[in-house]
Amino acid sequence: MIFDLSAGEVENRSLAADSSLIIDLLKRNSADLSSLKRELAEVRKEIQDLRRARASVLRKRLVSVDNLKLKKSDHVIGSSKAPVAIVEFSDYQCPFCARFYSQTYPVLRKKYIDTGKVKLISKDFPLGFHAKAESAARAANCAAEQDAYEAMRLRLFKENRRLGKGLYMRLARDLALDMDAFEACMRDESKMGKISDDIADGKRLGVKGTPSFFIGRAVGDEVTNVTNLRGAQPYKAFVKMIDKLLN
Repeated sequence: MIFDLSAGEVENRSLAADSSLIIDLLKRNSADLSSLKRELAEVRKEIQDLRRARASVLRKRLVSVDNLKLKKSDHVIGSSKAPVAIVEFSDYQCPFCARFYSQTYPVLRKKYIDTGKVKLISKDFPLGFHAKAESAARAANCAAEQDAYEAMRLRLFKENRRLGKGLYMRLARDLALDMDAFEACMRDESKMGKISDDIADGKRLGVKGTPSFFIGRAVGDEVTNVTNLRGAQPYKAFVKMIDKLLN
């Protein structure tokens, strides 16, 4: 069968086909657009949920607590008369504690501790899943008996991937400690008393992880206006709290 179509009829049919195609494309694009809008709404909701979760975490990291009582057995770094105290609970195998001592502590030491503005009270809180943290704490406490607490502490954090008897002995020799006295101290189970007391103090304060810092005004043997700063925190977080207490 042969159809004889005029040029006008061909053009009309072509336009009708084009219109149908355009309408089909618009329908499909409209459906895609609706789907895209739904996806964007879901993404916005996820972002809002993440922001709320982050705010919740930050609130949990900064918590006000009751006044703290200091002990004569506490290891104090800095002037005993410093107006601000940082009570720190740490674990020698904790990577975040090591990061604090390699990045934040040197600046805090220079700007606040060496200038008599802040004293740091270090307490041990070896976590149960860190098998060598307790022995490292004992090594630091034994070094303290020979006035080498901070020096030993810094070296233990610097080499916290090598914790063990060999390291403790090497560090003790490097610090020119009395090796007989140091080894006897390491064998003395009664030396665990200080560490056990620190752990008990931490638990009473709600410490569950390390590092955990309690920062406040030092008044006699108490720390008042205390705020608990938890986890790995940048230097600026400490500066903000310290300067507020100093002013």
